[in-house]
Amino acid sequence: MGKGPEEGEVDTDSARLVTGGIPALEMAPQRRGTPEEDMTRWTLRTAKNRFSELVDRARKEGPQLVTRRGADAVVVLSIEDYRAMTKPAVSDLPEFFQKSPLRGLPEDLFARGREKAREVEA
Repeated sequence: MGKGPEEGEVDTDSARLVTGGIPALEMAPQRRGTPEEDMTRWTLRTAKNRFSELVDRARKEGPQLVTRRGADAVVVLSIEDYRAMTKPAVSDLPEFFQKSPLRGLPEDLFARGREKAREVEA
């Protein structure tokens, strides 16, 4: 059998922090620095064991990232965040034109030229 992790290292097989040579505590959720990685990160094992807390934190703090075997796997987010992400920016055509950044510009800016159309071979 191979040597186990040293004190203070993470035992990746069991996702526990090793203290004094004995796996003692499951890894707590971690935060990183980049925009995507600014979400709280949970190992799959911790997410399963503390699912209610994961859901509560997704509702209160925002999206929570769950990793599997050290790689990003899924994001847990509140229904409000999900609906905001999936809601169309504009619901109908009149609203689309009303919100257009081109609204209010002079119409002659978009006028077509009076020149004859070019001939196209069939």
